[in-house]
Amino acid sequence: MAFLVAAASGAFIWRLKVSERRQTEAQLLDTTRAMSLAMDGELRTFESLLLALRASPAVAADDWPALDAQARQVLAGPTAWIVVGDRSGRQLVNTRLPRGSSLPSGPPSPEMWSDLDSGRSRVCNLAQGYLDRQIVCVDVPIMRGGRAAYHLSVIFKPSRLASVMTTQQLGPGRIATVLDRTGRVIWRNAEAARFAGQPATAEARRAIADHAEAVAEGRTLDGRSALMAFHRSPFSGWTFGVAVPRHSLDAVDDHGLVRGGLAFAGILLAGLSAGLIGGRRISRAVERLNLEADRLGSGASTRFEPTGLSEIDEVGEALAAAAEHRRASQERFDLAQEVGGIGAWDWDAAADQGHVSDSYKRMHGLADRIGPLRLRDVVSRIHPDDLPAYLDRLRTATGHPDASANEYRVVHPDGEVRWISAKGRPIFDSAGTLVRAVGIVRDITAEREAEARLHLLMREVDHRANNLMTIVQGAVRLTRHPDADIQREIILGRLHALARAHQLLSESRWAGADLRRLAREELTPFALGEPDRVRLKGDAIRLPPAHAQGLAMALHELATNAAKHGALSVAGGVVSLEWDATAGTLTLDWRETGRPPVRTPARRGFGTTVLQRALGGALGGSAVLDWRREGLACRLVLPLGRTEASEI
Repeated sequence: MAFLVAAASGAFIWRLKVSERRQTEAQLLDTTRAMSLAMDGELRTFESLLLALRASPAVAADDWPALDAQARQVLAGPTAWIVVGDRSGRQLVNTRLPRGSSLPSGPPSPEMWSDLDSGRSRVCNLAQGYLDRQIVCVDVPIMRGGRAAYHLSVIFKPSRLASVMTTQQLGPGRIATVLDRTGRVIWRNAEAARFAGQPATAEARRAIADHAEAVAEGRTLDGRSALMAFHRSPFSGWTFGVAVPRHSLDAVDDHGLVRGGLAFAGILLAGLSAGLIGGRRISRAVERLNLEADRLGSGASTRFEPTGLSEIDEVGEALAAAAEHRRASQERFDLAQEVGGIGAWDWDAAADQGHVSDSYKRMHGLADRIGPLRLRDVVSRIHPDDLPAYLDRLRTATGHPDASANEYRVVHPDGEVRWISAKGRPIFDSAGTLVRAVGIVRDITAEREAEARLHLLMREVDHRANNLMTIVQGAVRLTRHPDADIQREIILGRLHALARAHQLLSESRWAGADLRRLAREELTPFALGEPDRVRLKGDAIRLPPAHAQGLAMALHELATNAAKHGALSVAGGVVSLEWDATAGTLTLDWRETGRPPVRTPARRGFGTTVLQRALGGALGGSAVLDWRREGLACRLVLPLGRTEASEI
């Protein structure tokens, strides 16, 4: 019996030793994967920030001061900052430095620009920075003419990795290392300053070259024999490793053997009851842990409470730390979307599930939808006139790996129509099957409306310029005088009258001209410093642009005649202008008094012709002159309902 117990104990202890070794290896691999996932989350957050900033109108306009202001709202600090640079190595934005500082420059990186010319983001290897000895970065290209003209980057110190890696429970004595794609040390939790930038051991580099992840025996950089596990990230290409020195592992194994022997004896002595009690406690703890994992997976906050079981509590604390890290990353991502005015989407092609941001839903009138969207949800909002082209571009975009763009209108439930600009890129598996598509959207309604207003304004400017040229040509054509100097004076006077009317219209943005102000500015210069000699009476009336131009010409002709031959040519003479608008017709009465008796002209002069043509034609007005003994009286009539330009 004693022999059987001893044999059973030996077999149990051996199996326990093998099991603990396998458990240690699996735990090391799990730790390297967790390190990779945590760092990938940080790097993807940086990439999302950069993509959001790249969608800003400031980038499209090369407005670097505006982009600098936006970038400082998102990320500006001593351990991570945003930089924009051109292909010559000159920096245009650097949120690490105070605004207005002289920005560094240096030789361009051929490797970086070769990667960015593909149009895709990149994670760099350990590099030497302008301001710091060692840096790492995430770069996003700003394309111009089919190649990268600028890089938009998040630069950060390797020490920032410590804040990400502290969420992982490494355990005492374990050495964590992050290597770049060339095998150089980016960060190490032990003696980081000593080993940063050094290459990994030759045996470690060989193992990494042969496998994406593995467990192997080897030596650490400080020469200690160790059991090492590593995992290479498919996103960044960085390798995450954890090593347990052999002396620590042996001590754990010896401790495990003793603990196993005691446990086996305890099992023999305590029996089934202890197993049942412990199993029930572990079962409850694991069930609670699964509940918190489900909450984390659904995006809810975690509320893990310690169970008293150290192994379970370590995992629970790691879940809580991961949830907090994700919350902070999501806040930064949401802020970036708000600053850039964009929405993000990530579509699972096989499941037809679109994991989209809240801003995406608001732009498409789908804010009331909870959870992922389906393609039919988005299609239901596309404007009917844009739907065929939208579906056609969608089919084309899912057929090849290049990035694509689409612009379309959506109709919100309340009937509001908005313009959306979408950019995305499909992702295929190794067999060439579409698995995902990712991208961003931006509401460009304001830009479309501004473009339409600009086209309308250009047509209006062309129309007004043509009308004005017609009026100017008429004024010149109807001006004839044998004396060239006098003819020039007459032409300039008429053009100045038009210029004054044009100035009034410009001040009102061509909404119309005030009749009283128009009359005062046309007549006052002829009073020669005696404003009481010009008297105006009438209600406030706003003249349409064409009426203002025609009336300015008519009043100028009357004032010119009064200054040469009429009331304003002698001392004490007075000109009065009174107007009234009834039944859509404007009537103006011009009277001159205080001059010697006049006679009706024997023939019609060019001034009278200009007067008639200024109000007639397309305006449909008229001018009636009465040569009274006390001075000229003239009635001007203009229908206010007709607004086309007059042709003199």
